[in-house]
Amino acid sequence: MGKTRGMGASRRLKSHYRTQRWADKSYKKCHLGNEVQLIKNGKKIVTFVPSDGCLNYIEENDKVLIAGFGRKGHAVATSPPIISLKGCMR
Repeated sequence: MGKTRGMGASRRLKSHYRTQRWADKSYKKCHLGNEVQLIKNGKKIVTFVPSDGCLNYIEENDKVLIAGFGRKGHAVATSPPIISLKGCMR
């Protein structure tokens, strides 16, 4: 494919940049996640399941232990939106 020029160049550059961002390890870790709904207040949070095949062991309506809520030495409100799941409790 050739280089795009002129008015239509921005669309291709934007979409190419969007696809290439997934090659970045830190971007992928921040944006890949699973949604978990909390029982106590019904809020939905995004979590990160560690290891390659761990998601296969977690089914719908399973109870999971959530760890790492908040940052080291900082309040929970300033935490990044992705936290990690420790394990599945059946």
